[in-house]
Amino acid sequence: CRLLAQGEFVPVVQEGSTGLAGNRAVITPQELRDQLKGLADKAALIVKLVDMTDVSGSFLTRVRNLVGRNPVVLVGTKADLLPKGTDDVLMKQWLQQLADAHRLNVIGIHLVSSRTLEGVVETVRDVMRDRKGRDVFVLGAANVGKSMFIKAMLKELAVRDPTVLALAKRQPIASATPGTTLGIIPIDAFNGGSKLHDTPGVHLHHRVTSRLPPDDVAALAVRRRMSGTLAPSSDKLNTQLLSGLRGRQLDAEESWTVFWGGFLRVDVVNAPPCTRIAFFGPPKVAVHGVPTDQAAQVYEDGLAELLSPPNTREAAERLGVLEEKRTLKIFVEPGERSVDVAVSGLGWMTVGGALQSGLAGEAEVRLWAPRAVELFARRPMPVPWVDYFGAGPADEWVEVDEEVEAA
Repeated sequence: CRLLAQGEFVPVVQEGSTGLAGNRAVITPQELRDQLKGLADKAALIVKLVDMTDVSGSFLTRVRNLVGRNPVVLVGTKADLLPKGTDDVLMKQWLQQLADAHRLNVIGIHLVSSRTLEGVVETVRDVMRDRKGRDVFVLGAANVGKSMFIKAMLKELAVRDPTVLALAKRQPIASATPGTTLGIIPIDAFNGGSKLHDTPGVHLHHRVTSRLPPDDVAALAVRRRMSGTLAPSSDKLNTQLLSGLRGRQLDAEESWTVFWGGFLRVDVVNAPPCTRIAFFGPPKVAVHGVPTDQAAQVYEDGLAELLSPPNTREAAERLGVLEEKRTLKIFVEPGERSVDVAVSGLGWMTVGGALQSGLAGEAEVRLWAPRAVELFARRPMPVPWVDYFGAGPADEWVEVDEEVEAA
């Protein structure tokens, strides 16, 4: 659609209550707006952090209203966790399109690992060059890696001026009063009176991680390079593909469903034989395929067991049941990616066509997720994909009676 072509996210649900009043570590979007009121009217340099494993869920899409036309340095954290072979140039171009769609005045884009410090030196150099006497505000969603980035940035600044680290150590790092919301922390990191402002992490209610208990959140952590998981597809579709049937579309009774843990259900209602779906996210989230007419039974019997995480029925209840959110009609052609669907706080799936696998056609995909979890349709993220969209069929098909009982 037009918005996707311009780099927009297309959300399914809207912002609401976080249910975390009084949390010391994070603030709500409204609290951030209150704390940064007037920032759009003052001269400042904005360093905006996004989590590259969860770009859509961590982007803070309304930040333009806070910062106005102030220049923005866009920093993608956890870039070392992207799939092997990811092209940094293409990824920066993709982020630029995203920033343009949200009307941000981006003057630089960097990919960093706050853990290994890769990319931090170049980022700090550009911030110092572009600061021009202005205060610097670092913004980011909760768990985006902002604290680690700030520490890495201060360490690099201290190489230039050893007094920076001593001054920074005397700054508060948390609220002094239990149960109160953390505020903006000004740090004397620069000469000349301007400051580096560390803002609290913003809690976004629409992320999967905001709805789960700590054990399940830990299971969703991405600690090594992501690797795509090719979803199983319809046996009939695979037979058509291997038999060389080139223009055949699925009949309604041949539709198939893919579950991504207990977080997402994807019904492929209609599709050309070349259609493939790959998932990029935490390795502990299972991917299972099942005929659509058996999907309701698999979900009811297998939630928190076969379909996990969530890992307990209590956690599943806290997350909420899967509800039908949206139907996408997607043009799919061999050898091309068509669209990503990002699950806020989890990762993304991408829909495309297997190489050398017949004619193009329209796929109809129905999406289900918990009510509170936001889904975003977006232009495909430029990560390596050929390994996941090869011409051969995927397996791991769920036989309902046997697999659910065994789980």
